[in-house]
Amino acid sequence: MQGVRTGTVLSPGTFLQSNSIVRFNSDGTIDTTFQTAGTTAWPTGGLNYIEDLTIQPDDKIIAVGGFGGFRNSSTSPTLIRYGIARLNLDGSVDTSFQINPADFGVPAGASQLRAQFRQATIDSAGRILVAGYFEWGPAYPVTGTIHVLARLNPDGSRDTTFAPVIPPAVTEFENVVVEPSGNIMVIGSLGQSASSSWMKRLLPNGSPDPSFTLEPSLGPIHGRPLQVDAAGRYLLSTRNSPLTYQDRLVRVLANGSLDPAFNATCQYVNGVVGTGPGFFGTFTTAPSGKIYSGSYFDRVNGVITMKLVAFEGDYVPNSTGTLQFAAAGFSDRKQTEISASPSPAPTAHPARLPQHCR
Repeated sequence: MQGVRTGTVLSPGTFLQSNSIVRFNSDGTIDTTFQTAGTTAWPTGGLNYIEDLTIQPDDKIIAVGGFGGFRNSSTSPTLIRYGIARLNLDGSVDTSFQINPADFGVPAGASQLRAQFRQATIDSAGRILVAGYFEWGPAYPVTGTIHVLARLNPDGSRDTTFAPVIPPAVTEFENVVVEPSGNIMVIGSLGQSASSSWMKRLLPNGSPDPSFTLEPSLGPIHGRPLQVDAAGRYLLSTRNSPLTYQDRLVRVLANGSLDPAFNATCQYVNGVVGTGPGFFGTFTTAPSGKIYSGSYFDRVNGVITMKLVAFEGDYVPNSTGTLQFAAAGFSDRKQTEISASPSPAPTAHPARLPQHCR
């Protein structure tokens, strides 16, 4: 994710919601020059949330998720936006950017049209790559669905020169990120019942790059969000056994093989239904190389930690410190450093909340 986690302050000092955006100053205070009333819901199906944010070089913000429109204020009309919108520096909707569903094959007159985009990423030419889908008709069963992996021009129109080569077995697209080289990494699904996922590096024209082959032993994988670190590696969540889901966090190298230096599993021992598998819902690698993850767990590699964990990365010395939870309504507590490698575990260190945290 290139930006801050979604949320809105309904009035100064109240609470955050996932269907809008708040911008913080560098000291953690809310930037009151940025104002938006956030998204409106799909016409049917109930989705109304922001999944991810991407900050353009000019500081405009691309928001993606499952929503039907955006509003500049609580009294302004809804501007229809199919799961993707761009905001100006003050939070207002950028009306110079809008996608046209017809560019993606949506039939004219499709009723109750809606879209969900899961990630957007920008290349060096200012074009925007997106992964998601359109659907129309009743909430269930839907009349039609079109899955999208596309490149957009800066105004939101489709760049038809990008024609990705996709295997027929790939049923939908979860993530997309542009690497520093200009190549494009994509994660797709092979169907809800599949035992594995599809992850592939594409060249800028959409043809496959043979230098990447995903480790075949991995089950279904997820990037929340998909990010490439300074060494060309990717964090992925997967399952630790056939009966679990996203309770293992791994890292793959630039060629797609597993990084033997990083492997983490989580549990929720004191859950409402007793002990069970945990869930790595979101994760990010900071510029320092440290790795942060948060979601649903109270044990990571057997060490107690509540819904947030920080791993030492590869670029900084081990250090000690305290995770501060008071601002989120938790008590401050000393956290034990989690080791994600076979080497001896270091001690605790400071951490901050992940940029993308549900």
